[in-house]
Order: sequence, then C-alpha cells, then structure tokens
Amino acid sequence: MLGLFGFDISYQIYNMKNIFIFLTIFLISSSAGICQKFSALQTEFINKEIGRLVDEYDKYAGLSENSQWISADYIEKFKGLFSDLPEMTFVYNDIDPEFQMLELISVQTYIDSVKKWYYEGLSISVTLKEIVQPVKNKSAKNEFISYAIIEKKVDGLYKDRTIHRATNTLFFMIGFTKDHNELHNFKIIGVYSEKVSLEDQYTNNQKEYNSGLNVQIEKGVIQLLNSYEKYAGLTVNGRWISFEYIAELEKLFINSPVNTSLVNDIDFELMMPEYISLKTYTELVSKWYYGGLDIKLSVKDISEMKKSGLAKKEYTVYAIVEKKVDGLYQDKYIHREINTLYFIISFTKQQQALFNFHIVDIKRNKPERIEHKDVRPKKNFYASVNYVSSFTRIKNDISANSGIYGNWSSESQFGHNAGIDLSYFINERTSSALGAVKIGFGAGFGFSIFKNSIYLSSYENSFSDIDKDGDNFEKRISIDNINELNSLTYIDIPVSLKLKYPLTSRISVFLDLGTKFSFLQSYEYRITGSATYEGYYPDFNVVLSNIAEYGFYTDKAFSAKSNDLIQKQNNVSAFGTLGVSIPLGSHTTFNIAAHFVNGFSDISDISSTDYQLSRNVGEYNSLLFGSSSRVALQSYGLFVGLSFKF
Repeated sequence: MLGLFGFDISYQIYNMKNIFIFLTIFLISSSAGICQKFSALQTEFINKEIGRLVDEYDKYAGLSENSQWISADYIEKFKGLFSDLPEMTFVYNDIDPEFQMLELISVQTYIDSVKKWYYEGLSISVTLKEIVQPVKNKSAKNEFISYAIIEKKVDGLYKDRTIHRATNTLFFMIGFTKDHNELHNFKIIGVYSEKVSLEDQYTNNQKEYNSGLNVQIEKGVIQLLNSYEKYAGLTVNGRWISFEYIAELEKLFINSPVNTSLVNDIDFELMMPEYISLKTYTELVSKWYYGGLDIKLSVKDISEMKKSGLAKKEYTVYAIVEKKVDGLYQDKYIHREINTLYFIISFTKQQQALFNFHIVDIKRNKPERIEHKDVRPKKNFYASVNYVSSFTRIKNDISANSGIYGNWSSESQFGHNAGIDLSYFINERTSSALGAVKIGFGAGFGFSIFKNSIYLSSYENSFSDIDKDGDNFEKRISIDNINELNSLTYIDIPVSLKLKYPLTSRISVFLDLGTKFSFLQSYEYRITGSATYEGYYPDFNVVLSNIAEYGFYTDKAFSAKSNDLIQKQNNVSAFGTLGVSIPLGSHTTFNIAAHFVNGFSDISDISSTDYQLSRNVGEYNSLLFGSSSRVALQSYGLFVGLSFKF
C-alpha cells in the first residue's frame, strides 16, 4: 500500500477527486525531480505543525473571542497565520451569501467583510482530512509547499438578519522552510476550492488582486458619475437653482472651482470659450437656465489606472462618457447637446483599498497624459460672525456667610456675547462623506456682557469705630430690602476644538469645545435699599440714633451705583457650543446652537474678613464680594452665526 506522511491511502482517501490530486502531485514531483523524502520524525513534525496551523485557523477565522463582538487581538493573530501581506494573500470566499464579491478575496477583505457583515463574528468548524506530501518550491532555495485538505463549516448571522451557513472542502496551501534538518516558519500561502500549483497560485493571486482593484475602480467611478449626474443640473425640482446642489457639485472635484476645466456644453449662443471653469459653469447655469438643467450620463469605458503626479498614493483614470444636456435657455429656447467626453478622475490607493474619488477635469478629447499639477486648496478656512443672547449669572455662594446675611435670592439676567472667529479644518476634503467627522481648530475675538441681580431682605452687622469727638463706640447697621444689579464687560479671546458631523448632504451637527481668555473692560453695580445706622457707647451704656451729624439714621432710603470695587482684571472660562449648520450657498453657512460658559477664575480679590456692605451713609459695596467662596461667571443661551468658507 502507498503511504504518504504516515497516512494509509487505501483507508483515508475518501473520493476519486483526491486520488487524482495525489497522483498528479506525485507524478509532477517525480518527473520534475523535486520530490523530497523526509524521515519519520520529520514527517510527524510536519503533520503536527500543519495540524497546529489548521487548529489556529479554526480558532481565529471567526474573529470573535466571545461571540459578542469582533476581537482586534484575533484579527492580528489571524493575519499572522499567513505568509504574505493581508492584501496580497487570497482565500476562498465562503462568507458572502449575496455573492457580491469574487470567489477569491484577500485576507484583508475577508476580515473587513466579517467585521461589516457579521457583528458578533462567525462560528467556524474545520476538520482536517488529508495532508499531501510536500514538494520543493523551485522559486526558493529552502522552501517547501504542501496541501491540507479540510472540511470547513461556516455559520453566522448576516447583517443581523439572515442566518448564513456554508460547508466546503478546501485546500490549504501551506509553506515552510527547511534549514539542514530544522523545519520551521509554517504559514498558509492561500486557501482554495481546488488544488493549484505555486505558479498558478501567484498568477491567480495577481489576477484576483487586479480584478478586485478593477471592480473597486469601476464602483468608485460609477458612484462619482452618478453624483455628478444628480448635481450638475443644479436643480432639485426643475424649477429653481439649488445652492445645496452647487455646493455638492463642487465637492465632487479635486480642485477649487476656479481651477477646474470643463467642456462648455451649456452655451446656446456660443459666446464663451470651449473650456470654462467650474465656477463659471455654475454662474452661467444660474444666469441662463432658471429652472436648472437635465443631465444624463452613459458610461462607455474606463481606462486602466495610472500613477498620478498629485501624490505618492494617488492614481488617475479617465471615463469615456456620453453626456446629454437639456434645458430652457433664458426661458425662451430649448438647448440640447450630446457629447462624448473624457472625465479625468483621481483616487487614492492605500494597499488594496481605493477611496477619495474626485473629478479632475472634463475634456472633449482623449488625454495623452492624465498626470496633472495639484492646484487643490491646501487650507480649509472659515471666517464666522457670531452672536449669543444668553442668561448670565455671576455666581457666589453667599449662604456661606449665614451669620451676616439673611434670606437672599439671585436671578440671572439677559447678557450678550458677540465676536468673530477664524477656523481651520484639517480633514475637510477627505471627510466629505456622510457620517465622517470633520476636525478643526479655531480662534477668535469678541466681547461679552454678564449681568446678575440679587435681592436680600435684611442685613445686620456691627463694628468698632470712633466718632467725630474721639469717643469709641460700636456702629450697628441694619439694611432692609436690598436690590442689586451687577454688570461686567469683557474682551474675549476664545480658542477651541471644532467637530462637524454631516447628518445629511445639507445639515451638519457641530460641537465646539474650548477655553476663553477674558479681560475686564468695565464693571458696574447699582444698589438700593433702606438703611438704619445706630451707635452704642459702652462707656455710657447708651444707644444713639437719628443724629445726622454723627451719621445715625433710621430707615434711610438709598440708591447708589459704583465701579470702584477692586476685582481681578482677567478671567478664564470653558465654553461649549452644540448645534446645527445649514448651508445658505456654496460658501456660506448659517449656524444655530446652544451655548454654555462656565468660569474657572475667581474674579474678586477682596478678603471676606475685610468686607462691609456699608460703613457710612452713601458708601455701599456689592453683595457679590462678601463671601469667602469664589466669584465666577456663568451663562447659557442661544447662539446664531454665519460662516464663510475661503
């Protein structure tokens, strides 16, 4: 009986297909003179290592450790089972119930698809059936290849909707290295539905790699041209021009509107040059076609990709497209034009992934070279004008001095905040897709006004003093029905982190988080009430009242204002703004949001031990600065603004 690797062929070969495979490999190996004999111990070791490799594939191929979520650790360990990069190693596609992909997919595509389609991972069961005798790899000095014939069962919940089950007999091509008598570096070269030679494996991998790229290119180009067909007419309903569609059309091009060249197919009276900029195109359509245009595209062919002159990882193709234009010129004449045009399209290639498809130019003739100079705007700046109407509060824990104060209440007042802001988004172009967060930074200049009112029903205090005759006495003060209004004005310099998240092609949610550095420009408080001043003379054991020349009054009404209090000139606060952005045009956005400010700084430097609300008639200090706790600014309100992109 013929035995390979200690396996008894007469008992273990379970179908005629495998017999044919074994005989073919044996005959090819013998005729090529590459059959390699291994000792019994080496054969046992090879079987053990291949079995270990298959077991690890069984463990990690589902990519889930607990059947609840995909494991990043399992992904890395799964990649480590293969001999080449995940983008260049191909495996049989048994995870695609809708047959969206080719029969062979890269390991990276396998991983990405499992993550995308099977949120809790897959259940994988692998049974080793046979191991084929290794043969020498003619393209490498000390390398050998073998096959492990396995039965693989796949079970998973596809897109949380459909149970996917598949059972296949697969061929694991496994390579290893032999240095003298040492065998090591066992790795999977590929997983196939049938046996292939090493040369076929390389050819198939390259073919699948190129085919996969072509599928991605075609998909990206078609999606881009579908968007162009939708937005190039600049109208949603055929009745008026849409500023939103102008903005979306501009996003499809890699260069700025003034640096993009298009075939002029909208000029009924042939007044303009053969090529016009995208900016001119949108202006003329808006001027000549009040109801917009009807655009139809038919893709005829897509060229092979070429390396672009834009950047290291950027490539270009051109799409041959039949374009039909139909519109009512100046509400008088029907304009129809049909042309075969060349859409030059660029995209980014990173390993096997293709993304960031944009139109470069639209030409009438086939481009001899499709490399081009990068004239894209390098910066994504916005200038904004903002206004906030808010409830403001000057916060202080007056209740801390309960021995001095009676019952009191504090109320927020309307305040204002206005300013200008300059912001820069670092990924404005690369994150144009829905659901992609745009990240930016901003700084600005403005002013803010904080107001607050306090009511105190009664105040009592006493302290030692000397009257005009030089006699010592205790001044006793009681004040009733105290009303106070505070107002502070600051110059502000805010700095912030900015996040934008497109909800639709028209509306985005934005969040600004930052710090505001404020510099006091003016402070004023107004205070009213009714005060009583008395004097107790311990040497005479008498209380004097209603003697004006000594400053003693009863229920004397007062109204005063002042800006003489000592307060710190600088303030630091945190702020947040959460709202939505709505485009008003291709470069203008209206913003509306909720705005909140919370001060960090204590704006008072008066010690509460030195504080007196009043010492004499006509002298009154603010209630806010009579506590040992810090005095801080707060506000919350409605934010509105306009942003201009440049």
